[in-house]
Amino acid sequence: MDLRLIAGLASACVCALLLSCAHELKDSTELITEYKLDEASTVEIEIFEEGYLRMRILAPSLVHRVTTTGRIIEFPDGFNAYVFNDSGALSGYLSADHGTLLPEYRQVIVRHNVVFLNEKGERLDAYELIIDAEKQKIYTHNRVKFRTKDGTIIGDGFESDLSLKRYRIFKPKGELPLKEINL
Repeated sequence: MDLRLIAGLASACVCALLLSCAHELKDSTELITEYKLDEASTVEIEIFEEGYLRMRILAPSLVHRVTTTGRIIEFPDGFNAYVFNDSGALSGYLSADHGTLLPEYRQVIVRHNVVFLNEKGERLDAYELIIDAEKQKIYTHNRVKFRTKDGTIIGDGFESDLSLKRYRIFKPKGELPLKEINL
């Protein structure tokens, strides 16, 4: 009888010990919210789609982190991105002093001295831009300056398609020439 009681107690202790270790392990992993996976300097990334070069990114450094919410790829020292069309011609340019890619959300957040040029040579200057591939749009709630061949518009917020061809500037200020309307 005593031997069964001791064996039962020993089994209960082993189970309790295993369960308490699992709980402690779970708690300790919750404390680790972020870790660096990779780091690189003098980075050149080329993105191809259907055999065509679509984008070339040049950056002095890159940091790849993993957090509890997903992966983060950062360009802490800025970057220059060149976008190419189907014929291989340069169709856009994006640069900023800091960039963050959130692959799980299909978003890119660029900040500080953001410059975006489209195929028509129109230039957008901003403090911050969010490029959302999932929603197929580029936007910000911050002040922007948009320069076209006809003039400059300043606004408090911006929204565009990914190619910067169709856009909206919120609370616009500036002067643009009116084009003649034939009735």
